[in-house]
Amino acid sequence: MHTLLRDLLYALRILWKRPGFTTAATLTLALGIAANTTMFSLVSAILLRPLPYPHAERLVSLWTSYPASNGQPDIFSPPNYLDLAARSKSLEAVGSYITFSFTLGNAGDPEYIPGIEMSASLSDVLGISPQLGRWFTREEDEAGQAVVLLSDSLWRGRYGADRGVLGRTLNLNGRTFTIIGVLPRRAGFPTVLTEIYAPISFTPAQRASRGSVFLNVVARMREGTTLAAAGAELRTIATQLASEDPAINGGISMGAVPLQESMVGSVRSMLLVLWAAVMFMLAVGCANVANLLLTHAVARQREWALRRSLGASNWRLTRQLLTESVVLSLLGSGVGLVIAGWAVPLAAGHLPKNFPSIRDVALNGQVLWFTLGVSVLTGLLFGLAPVAGFTRGDLAQAMREDSRSSRGRGSGRLGKLLVVGEVAVVLVLLVGAGLVLRSLGRLSNVNPGFRTNNLIAWQVFLPPSRYPNADAQRAVYRRLMEQAQSLPGVQSVGFAQPLPFGPIDMVADSGFEIGGRPPVSPDARPQALQIMPQATNTRALALPPNAGSGSRLSTHQIATANPPMR
Repeated sequence: MHTLLRDLLYALRILWKRPGFTTAATLTLALGIAANTTMFSLVSAILLRPLPYPHAERLVSLWTSYPASNGQPDIFSPPNYLDLAARSKSLEAVGSYITFSFTLGNAGDPEYIPGIEMSASLSDVLGISPQLGRWFTREEDEAGQAVVLLSDSLWRGRYGADRGVLGRTLNLNGRTFTIIGVLPRRAGFPTVLTEIYAPISFTPAQRASRGSVFLNVVARMREGTTLAAAGAELRTIATQLASEDPAINGGISMGAVPLQESMVGSVRSMLLVLWAAVMFMLAVGCANVANLLLTHAVARQREWALRRSLGASNWRLTRQLLTESVVLSLLGSGVGLVIAGWAVPLAAGHLPKNFPSIRDVALNGQVLWFTLGVSVLTGLLFGLAPVAGFTRGDLAQAMREDSRSSRGRGSGRLGKLLVVGEVAVVLVLLVGAGLVLRSLGRLSNVNPGFRTNNLIAWQVFLPPSRYPNADAQRAVYRRLMEQAQSLPGVQSVGFAQPLPFGPIDMVADSGFEIGGRPPVSPDARPQALQIMPQATNTRALALPPNAGSGSRLSTHQIATANPPMR
């Protein structure tokens, strides 16, 4: 320990005497370490951290596929979901939900609050207990009871964490709901943005309609059940359902994927590619610092030769050099952590807010240990570069050389190899960046089939209690159209359902026949996705009147397909 302390003090003195070299090497390493720390913070929180539910490794997202969807994963109809839940033996609990738009109208201006309608069984799937109150029961779900649970953030933000909130009422979509519970902090499902949880309460018509496809289904596998075993059982159930109702379920299949994978699958590849890129960046930094160390070692050749002549072993000198390089790397990691402290929240802010654990992205203990490990490993790697020079050098020749002499042959060859490797890595990065930019340019120039300039979208939510039928809803839309048409600069106003390229939450998937043509078999009939007519909200597109010289305001209101609250 005493020898190590002496090596550390000597390393600090050497670095202090050469401020230019120390500053250049520290900043070079700091940038690479900061980039790696930032990327690892994102990867750790989003990909490596388990979901905030007990035994989250047993949670799976279920999918079904219809012939009309060309084998792509799709969502469930209520009858298929209920039959699956009743027949499965490998799944401990099966739950369903739909995302839903709630309009809070207790006082003042109406406020939009994101939430879900869920089956009571979803509480068994998640396996968490409310921090306050209780989940609603299966009987309350089936009876359509007007009860809700709040998220922790909504409870704290609107009610100041008042524990007396239970039993209070909320006016949601024109209907009075009673608060019966508050979920734990950071336990939001399916995302951290979900604020309200209400019973889904299938109607008799929904329970009977296999063509109405709008349910997301998740499940908890039984202990000891593998994903492969669950998938095999799901395929068997799909075959049974297809044989029982070939007109609707003919050709369907079912499967399961880990719940976390279904939530972050779209960003996993992006994060890993970016992490690989910053690892290359750190490799370039190590090559630069290794070259600096080789140059720095030229002036110390006589020092190493003198120490060897006095009896110092190669191992003793190697340890001293590695100590200096590790100290230099730790200095770079310190500066890198300061940079990462600013970069981590900035990078997290560019990711979708609905990612699991996105709010937990921070420089926590796991990230700090990772940074320490990267720093030590980096220091050892680039510190090995000058070691080869003095271990193979001629002692007498080194003693005669002036400190201003050029680098030895061995060090020169090593330096050239480092430069070649550095150029190769940089070339790979530049080619990759060019390909990404080219792909982004092509995607931005794709013609969607309609004009997208001078359009703005917004949503209007219509509570079913005030607008219970299509006639009442059409009257509101007609008035909105007339008022929007009267705005200065408006060229046209229209409604569509759903928004082009937008999500479809509730559809009827069924076959149809073409008039004047002979009937065909059920499995050969063309399929249609029909939006359910009981839409409760609209979206609109528009531009402000001052959008630019000669521009016109074009407005399109888009009716979404969320099923109404009952």
